[in-house]
Amino acid sequence: MKMLLKKCIMGLILTMVFFLLFAGILCGTDGWSKGINRILMRRDGRHTRQAEQLYALKVLDISNKQGIEELLYQVIDEVFLYQGLDGDREPFTFAVEKGILKIQYYVNINRPNSFQRLTGDYSAIILALMPGISQIEWKYPEIQAGGYAEMKTLLYDWSMVQDQGFIDRKICNAAKLSVAKSFGASASDLQFLMDHSAYYEKGKMPLDKNLPSSFEEAEMKKELMELPNSYKKATECENIYVGKYLSSAGSRDFNRKVWDAFYKKVQKGQSASIIIGNYNSLENAQPDQAGSIYYSYICYDGLRYYILQDFVGSDGIHDLEGGVTQAKYLLESKVKKEGESEVVYYLTDDASVSWRDVFYSNMYSAVNDLTPAEPVKVVEVVRF
Repeated sequence: MKMLLKKCIMGLILTMVFFLLFAGILCGTDGWSKGINRILMRRDGRHTRQAEQLYALKVLDISNKQGIEELLYQVIDEVFLYQGLDGDREPFTFAVEKGILKIQYYVNINRPNSFQRLTGDYSAIILALMPGISQIEWKYPEIQAGGYAEMKTLLYDWSMVQDQGFIDRKICNAAKLSVAKSFGASASDLQFLMDHSAYYEKGKMPLDKNLPSSFEEAEMKKELMELPNSYKKATECENIYVGKYLSSAGSRDFNRKVWDAFYKKVQKGQSASIIIGNYNSLENAQPDQAGSIYYSYICYDGLRYYILQDFVGSDGIHDLEGGVTQAKYLLESKVKKEGESEVVYYLTDDASVSWRDVFYSNMYSAVNDLTPAEPVKVVEVVRF
């Protein structure tokens, strides 16, 4: 009996040793052999419909011009595929030369920072879905101050995309993947790439988060209705932040600590809310008169921002008819005004948009048939 027990124990030990050695081989290499179907990164196989549609457009033959064109039209956002060109002119042409995909744009880019940021994300996805391509060249006319266009060139290969922060390099290292084509191995792998891209929105997997109870619009309106109807009285409220009255020399803001506490929380992904007061230039009232204030009530639930704005009229009545709107991001940009630098905070659905893009897309929309007409949609929050 003792001998049988010893043999059983030895057999169990040998089995465990074999299992550990086998696991070590898998960890030390790229895993299973190429002949076995597997998902490299998302082992549960989750992916969005958009990722599946993009993966279906994968181009293995780089001489397939129709396939490349279909892929580019799906990857590039609609705002940069401006359809206002005369006749049948396409927004871009392309050619493949010695493994380089050369894209020539004809649309005037009036969102310069956004385009520069997004082309990095575009390039990562295209490199993943075109394994025969090693580099992408973007040539495009960019609107400059004054409204004229200047030709620009951007070059990307896989190392550039990682080094310049368009995707998380740590993610690539952790997954033991160093080449773009690995992310084009399946729709789930492509989903992994999109989820960890910096700016690309199309088809990103929603974050899994246990969110607190949603905000109450009725309660937001009630709180706003109880606030003062003038800028001067608003500055005396300790629980709201009030921005500068810019028409006054030596003006200052009030209760910056309220803003700082709110911004610190949302930067960490924590739910938070704030009421912001600003001078209402639409009514052109003096700071101590009714109608000299407007409020922005902002709530963040961990995923989205909800904004309710209240423009107080000269009759002292609060106007809340605009209702609640939503945005994905609270962004900041440095701007120069009259020789001095400011930081502006704004809400938007596009993480790639800078305040320069906001200004240019409004100032230079539809200056000619080659320039998109739709301005960037943002809500300005505060300036410091």
